[in-house]
Amino acid sequence: MSNEWIELVDPKTSKPFYANIKTGSCTWDKPLGTSFDNLNYNVEWWELYDEKHEMPYYYNTKTKFTEWIRPEGGKIISLIKLQQQKFLKNVKRNSIKYEIKNEDSLEKGEINKTKLEFIENSRNQHLSIIIDNSVLNSIDNVAQTNNNINTPGGHSQILPVSMKFEHYKRLSAEILNHIKNYGFDEYAKKNFMEHRRGLFRKKIPIESLLSWSKQSLRKPLLKSSRNYYKDALRSFSLIQHILSDKTSNGNLVDVQKLVEIGINNAGIRDEIYCQVCKQLNKNPNFSHIVLGWKLMSVLVVAFPPSRDFENYLKSFIEKFIYSSWANNLINDTPGEKVHQDKNASLKNLSIDEKSVTTNDNDEKNQKDGNDNTEAEDERIQIIRILSQHCYRKLARTCIVGPRGKTLSLKEIEQRMNAAFNFSFFGETLEDIMEQQKKDNPELEIPAIMVFLIDSIIQLNGAQTEGIFRVPGDADAISELRCQVEKRNFNLNNCSDPNVPASLLKLWLRELAEPLIPADAYDNCMEIGKKASNENIGTTAWELIDTLPEINKRVISYMIDFLKVIAKQENQEYTKMSVANLAMVFAPNFLRCPSDNPQVIFENTKHEQAFIRILITN
Repeated sequence: MSNEWIELVDPKTSKPFYANIKTGSCTWDKPLGTSFDNLNYNVEWWELYDEKHEMPYYYNTKTKFTEWIRPEGGKIISLIKLQQQKFLKNVKRNSIKYEIKNEDSLEKGEINKTKLEFIENSRNQHLSIIIDNSVLNSIDNVAQTNNNINTPGGHSQILPVSMKFEHYKRLSAEILNHIKNYGFDEYAKKNFMEHRRGLFRKKIPIESLLSWSKQSLRKPLLKSSRNYYKDALRSFSLIQHILSDKTSNGNLVDVQKLVEIGINNAGIRDEIYCQVCKQLNKNPNFSHIVLGWKLMSVLVVAFPPSRDFENYLKSFIEKFIYSSWANNLINDTPGEKVHQDKNASLKNLSIDEKSVTTNDNDEKNQKDGNDNTEAEDERIQIIRILSQHCYRKLARTCIVGPRGKTLSLKEIEQRMNAAFNFSFFGETLEDIMEQQKKDNPELEIPAIMVFLIDSIIQLNGAQTEGIFRVPGDADAISELRCQVEKRNFNLNNCSDPNVPASLLKLWLRELAEPLIPADAYDNCMEIGKKASNENIGTTAWELIDTLPEINKRVISYMIDFLKVIAKQENQEYTKMSVANLAMVFAPNFLRCPSDNPQVIFENTKHEQAFIRILITN
């Protein structure tokens, strides 16, 4: 019981008070049978919740700073539960009035004062905070005032009078504005169909349409989905079944069916994403939330949303990355059930020991109060990892477009757990090399590339007709991919060089950043235009020498390999000339930064010319 109580200090009076983080009750008197030896005035951060922006913020009890981003290190005590209780339910960040320390504002008499009082209840000894109900300042007001204030370190001089938040450190303006300008609710107001229910056909509020529901949909969410009525309803039924499945990865077959609907029909993709967001929002079951994000992990690598919905979807995901907003979507389950749910969820996640799980033996030695707090913190961390992974993959898919075919069941299973298991695909070369240090610290290029190239040579790919042009068997490619994702670099029963060849192209194509970075693209085009010039090869390799070291090493290794394939004695078998190889690999080395189809088409020949120059010099 003692671990449920914490000792805090009223910033106004410096008088200590006591809060029960489990029940939300507060008292001036020290509860009987409690000990505060471990917490006595050592709580560094308070976590509070701003309802307007649906995000938590953090108050530092020592520096008096407030921050949007969850601090790294230091002890954090969440007081969000206290805010949700009837005694503190009116405490909101946008209800705190700010004293403007700007001289111009002082002259205008624009000083607001907050009436912050702790009132002792003679019977229950509870605390309550009374906020003055006159005009309330919002974060928007703060942001506007900040435009005229320049202070060292970027902190504003807008101070809450009572609590004396001496500095107000916010998320970067770009992130905050993106979340504000592309709110999911704003998109819903403009694009959702009107839904009604009951005998009197009462209109269903937008808030309800945006939130989790155990009821099936009677019609699509989006107006644009009218033409896909049947697919929209089937999609929602599949999503409900996937999220409620008792296995860790849900029903993989249902996930595959859902992905197939989205890949085959571009018009239904936004509807599918909206339905998943709906079921993630305020879902009362944490394991269902995890499955929802795992499902999202598959969708974001399968197909992108429309341009109109892209920013709204990114904004929805961003909220989970840059704050503990997810904490307010996870219904608190008191007592033993929280701990059981946490253990069950973590058991099913296959998370790396170094990520978010804790040592089981240590947990057994914790008391119930600490267990509940740790369970909550770990659940938030899990959602953050999943949402961050989804955001990265979504950003990539929005650039490269949808997959050409539905994912296999093995691929789906791998993608659902990819957030907790590093993938060689879709990452930057730097991240791949950083991860590789654990297994191959001395290898200076990605092990997956070495394995695939060695496999092609070993299977006589250098003398196989149509190598790199003829695709390998799709199932065999999928099998080999899943194998290398598990760090198993063995060919096993693979005998077709087109399989590792196809996977090599896929790996290059899915790199988060191209082999030749975007800032060198224009220079490559200029060199490609001068392919007939004397000594142009020297110019091309001088450009390669200016690239980051890892890019330079990978490009050199790849070009040396392509030179082997392009040898005249091998061309008799492969029928792959230098021009053919350049045509195949140019899109894997260079990515046109323009979205204009005409520009992309015009640059294609110069991209191929640049790769030809590298192979022949």
